Amino acid sequence: MRRCLLVTAVAAGLLMATVPTSLAATSGGTIKTCENKRTGALRLLHGKRCRKGERLVTWNKQGSPGAAGAKGDKGDKGDTGAAATKLLLAVDNRTTTPHIVFGPAGASVQRFSGGAYFVGFGRDITQCVPVATVGGVPVAPGGSTPAATGFARIDMVGASPGTFLGLQNGTYVEVTTYSIVAGAATLTDTSFFLAMLC
Repeated sequence: MRRCLLVTAVAAGLLMATVPTSLAATSGGTIKTCENKRTGALRLLHGKRCRKGERLVTWNKQGSPGAAGAKGDKGDKGDTGAAATKLLLAVDNRTTTPHIVFGPAGASVQRFSGGAYFVGFGRDITQCVPVATVGGVPVAPGGSTPAATGFARIDMVGASPGTFLGLQNGTYVEVTTYSIVAGAATLTDTSFFLAMLC
């Protein structure tokens, strides 16, 4: 009996290894074969039932899902990333000469025409992203913040005011401030906030 079972198992393995699944598969997700009751030989089932002296043997096309694997070890902690540089300043323009209310050491501002300013940071800012908005700047830290309307535009300039070199050796930005008059943008002297994110 043990010999018969062994022969059957070996024959089944050979059959599964050599017969394409598409030929043996039937509806219901099973593979159907016929086993010779005397010799244990297997053959694919062709038709609806096995021959006399054979019995039906079926296999599922796909086995049951296995048990979940063990949880893996916790990975090593990654290195701390470099802190982003934030250069923030506020420029008040309600006096004769615009001045920085608060900002990083070495920052400077100068007005070169109506609504146009050069702001310097005393360091390379070519890898920074500038963001500006108009108005709401107090005369001094903690002071009132008057309302203002309009928008600001920023252009990267060169190593000194008036040298428009794009991003080359840039330590300054040009900030132009606008108000909306009768639906049109007009250059206007306005207080503004400026942030450089590096």
